[in-house]
Amino acid sequence: MANSADTSSLLINRPPLMPHESLSSYVYRLAVANYYEPVSMFTGLIRVETNGDRLSIDQVTHPKVYHRLSLLTGIDIENLHRATSHRFAPILTPPNQHIGSLVVDFSVSLPIMSRGISTSHIRSMFGRQFCPLCLKDAAYQRVNWLPMAAAICLEHQCLLVTACPSCGQQIMSEDICQARCKRCLTNLSEAPVISVKHDELGLLSQEVIQSWLMGVQGKDEEYGLPLQSPRTLFRVMDGLRLTSLLPGPEWIYLHRPPNNIDTLEPVNHKKSSLTPAQSYSLFATAFKTLMDWPSNFYAFLDAYQARNGRTQNRVIYDDFGTFYATWLERRWRDSEMIFVQDTFNDYLVEFYPPSLALLRSKRYQADPNFAARIPYIHATEVIHSLRISSRGLRNLIKAGRIVPHDLQDQGRQQQIFFLRDEVLALGQEQESSISQKGAMKLLGINQDVVRGLRDTGLLKVVRGPEIDGYKRYAFSIKATQEFLAFILSHATDMPYNDPQPYVKLQGATAYLSNFRKNAAYLLKCVIDGKLKAYCIGVDERNLSHLCFAVSDIEALKAEINSKRSQMSQKQVRNFLHISNHIIDCCVNEGLIHPIEGYSGDRQSKRYFDKQEILNFQMKYINSAEAASILGVTQLVVQKWTRQGRIKAALTIYRSTGAGQYYFYNKEYLLDWINSRVSFGEARTMLGVSNSTLHEWAKMGRIIPLADMAGKQRWFARKDVLSLIRM
Repeated sequence: MANSADTSSLLINRPPLMPHESLSSYVYRLAVANYYEPVSMFTGLIRVETNGDRLSIDQVTHPKVYHRLSLLTGIDIENLHRATSHRFAPILTPPNQHIGSLVVDFSVSLPIMSRGISTSHIRSMFGRQFCPLCLKDAAYQRVNWLPMAAAICLEHQCLLVTACPSCGQQIMSEDICQARCKRCLTNLSEAPVISVKHDELGLLSQEVIQSWLMGVQGKDEEYGLPLQSPRTLFRVMDGLRLTSLLPGPEWIYLHRPPNNIDTLEPVNHKKSSLTPAQSYSLFATAFKTLMDWPSNFYAFLDAYQARNGRTQNRVIYDDFGTFYATWLERRWRDSEMIFVQDTFNDYLVEFYPPSLALLRSKRYQADPNFAARIPYIHATEVIHSLRISSRGLRNLIKAGRIVPHDLQDQGRQQQIFFLRDEVLALGQEQESSISQKGAMKLLGINQDVVRGLRDTGLLKVVRGPEIDGYKRYAFSIKATQEFLAFILSHATDMPYNDPQPYVKLQGATAYLSNFRKNAAYLLKCVIDGKLKAYCIGVDERNLSHLCFAVSDIEALKAEINSKRSQMSQKQVRNFLHISNHIIDCCVNEGLIHPIEGYSGDRQSKRYFDKQEILNFQMKYINSAEAASILGVTQLVVQKWTRQGRIKAALTIYRSTGAGQYYFYNKEYLLDWINSRVSFGEARTMLGVSNSTLHEWAKMGRIIPLADMAGKQRWFARKDVLSLIRM
């Protein structure tokens, strides 16, 4: 190897480095100008042994190569470096990867591109690209032709070429410098030129990309691009263009090259052998997605979900496929890509329907801020958030405390969701609740009085066995305070020196014990204006300070004695032959109404108006009675109800969770059965055979009822009677 002292003897001629010339092109021209044959003889003088490394001269990373070239040519190392593909390292290296350094001396360090990035983004030394019109001006390779992202010549606004137009041979740097194909000697400057000057989007995308690569300051903000560095934007663009390969050339969102030249098939992913037309189309598609951010990104996501005729199935990994699994979940997870993640989250919140798959995804579970923005949550999350059981959730739904929403597409398995705000409000209500002991202390009453107020609904219960399955009762602090203030607002100060006797709340309750009236009944009478209440003059008042005139209590007893038409809950249960759970559901639905409550050792002893219970018995019937009216079995009645053929006045889910209990309006069922006849009844009334009746139905002479679709046909009674009269 020649020493630096005698480098002048190695070169006779030193041609200048042409504008934007690549280093491999310059080294080839330098060898030819100095009569080195073959050219490898000259490149061997400047190379450094690297264990059989066969990198192009444009990709070498050893500082000695640059020092030797600089000594041979008199060109400084910085200019030599700008002629290599390493000048693109600040753009092509992903933001989460370190950019290597070429240490020239203690004061100069230049960026170096890694082997993997070079393989992915730089044209192979055996597959260079060129512009035929540029070769007519000067036959040398331009450094800006090296990246695959550069697909056109900006000066002549035409696609670059990678193969000989005659024999199809891949082009090397020496072919470009000679302007002819080494195999068939075709003049490369005469290769067909494909203009793109009328493709505004494609030209714009190449102008921006090549300005980034060449380090030229552009006007990215004019195109609505995200306010990020070119290095970050190129990384996003690279993911978008690789994603755009997957749907195939027929994808509607794909940007089409001029005159539909070339296609995206076949593409050899391992060799990254994209033709310039393919690269042009893919990068234009990616650039279009970044423009007018984020609206175009949303359009890309919509189009990607519909790729290859797919329909959205609300499974995030299926709908977004490789784009989600590879890019959004893996390669775009560094801090520079937060803006992409945030924009994708915005899309999911605004446009993507919630699903169980989304709520189980890592994105949802790992990002509380994103999860909080999803307007709906699944039933399983509600149970976990409110710390209740499945039965407790059903109770909340029945009580109207929380409203379920079925958001699943028709024909798919039902998935129930709830509004997040409703669940949060319910959770806050539960958090701001007090126990039964707390309510006793706040109101100044004993446990039995609290139970009575609870059973009659005067105290708002936010947790309990009937509400959410919670073992103990809890009350809303705010509602309890408002109840106390409301009661006290109906009480006046007890008059001084009044000779008539007064009793407190507990004593007044004792007066009415024979009538099974409790403190809750007395307070309800105060609210309704049936009983005057007085209050002892103290600063901090509660229900223990209430007093009642004995004369008023006696008058109330006389009124009660005249209205002894009541039934206890036990009597109602035995009279109607239903359970306590069904009675509770009837009360919640407003079909029957408790009059008053009595608190004892046993839970929920309520009383009902006897006439209302009798009216209920006459108006509503159960499945067994409905079966008797309709002349079918009880199972058939329940089946028809589930199919919507007959309507239930009330559907009750059994407390055990096994099946439903139905109540029917008796008058409705009688009208229903009297307005139709079965196939057998119609045949008997008409006096015809089965086949004749089937034939009449087929001819349209008599039309079966549409709401009784099945094996057996039913007909309207009026239609049958009309046929009889004919």
